[in-house]
Amino acid sequence: MRIYLSTPSYVVVSEFHSRFPDYPIYVLRSFGRPNADNADFFSNRNGCVSGLILDSGTWTLNNSATNNGINITREGYADYLRRFGQFFEFYFNYDSNHQPEGFSENIEHQTQLEKRGFNPVPVIHDIYGEEVDYYIKMDYKTIAIGSYQNPTPSELKELVSKLNRYGVSVHLFGCTRYKYLSVCPVFSSDSSSWTQSGSHGVMLFWNKDNHDEDKTDKILLKDYVNQNKKGGIPIEDYNFGDSFKQYLHDTFRFSLNDLYGLKMYHNRALVNIYYFAEMQARITKIHQTINDRSINDDKLAHSQARIGAPERNVSPTAPGKSRL
Repeated sequence: MRIYLSTPSYVVVSEFHSRFPDYPIYVLRSFGRPNADNADFFSNRNGCVSGLILDSGTWTLNNSATNNGINITREGYADYLRRFGQFFEFYFNYDSNHQPEGFSENIEHQTQLEKRGFNPVPVIHDIYGEEVDYYIKMDYKTIAIGSYQNPTPSELKELVSKLNRYGVSVHLFGCTRYKYLSVCPVFSSDSSSWTQSGSHGVMLFWNKDNHDEDKTDKILLKDYVNQNKKGGIPIEDYNFGDSFKQYLHDTFRFSLNDLYGLKMYHNRALVNIYYFAEMQARITKIHQTINDRSINDDKLAHSQARIGAPERNVSPTAPGKSRL
C-alpha cells in the first residue's frame, strides 16, 4: 500500500531518504500548485522518490480564491501532460465538478483527454450513483475516490472490495486515517496532513503505550498552543512526553529544541513524514494479512465445494465401447 505525500519539497524528501533509505517515499504533485523544484522530482537524481503521481489541480480550482496564479483549465492541464506526463506513474482526470451530480461534466473531460492520447485515472464523486458501475463496465484498471465522499469505513470497504473483485486498483484521495486504511484494501492514498500538521505545530506520533487500535497521538507544540487549540494535546500536558522525547532522540537524534528555531519547519516535516512512512509499512502488512486470509478462505470454500459436489452425469457408452 502506498501513501503519496502531497507537495513536499525535494530538499526534505532527499534528507529523509538519506536518513531512512529503507522507507520508500511516494509523492503527489499538483498542476494547481506550481513548485520551483519540479525539475528535481522529474530527474530524481539521487533516487529518493519511489513514485510520482499528478493531480489535475481541480481541488485548488474549487477551493482557492487565487488558484495560485495558474489558469487551471482542461486545456492547460492537457498541455502540461503533453510536456511532462512521462515523468508520472499515473495522473488523474480533470474532474472540475466535485459534486455528486458532476458525473456528466467530469466524464466529458475524461473522454476529451483520452481522445488526445492521454490516460487519466477517473475520479468518482458519487459512490452511490452510476459512476462506479460505469467505470467497471468501461474496464478501467485504476479508479480514484474523491475526498468529498463521506462513507463509513464499512461502506468504503464494501466499495473497494467490489472494485478489487473486478481487477480495479483504487486510489483514495485525501484520506490517511487508520480506521479507513486498515480495513480498505486500497492500492494507494495521499496526504497533505504531514505538512499541514507540522506547519500548525502538530506532531504526529505512533504511541505504543496508547491502548487504542489507532495509536496516533497529535502533540501540539508550544508556539501554536494559543493559535491551534483543537489541533492536539499541548506538549506541556502530554502524559507521554518523555516517550516522545526519547522517540525524537532515538529516531532522528533530535531534542525537543530541534522542533523550534531556524529549521523548525524542516525538522517537523521530517518527523511527520516518518509517521506516514511507518503508517504505510504498517497498513501494507495489514493488507497482506487480509489478502492471505481471503486466499485461504477461497481455497477452503473451493475444497468444501469439491467434497460436497455430486458426481457428474456421464453419458452412457454403447456396449463394448470404451470411454477412452
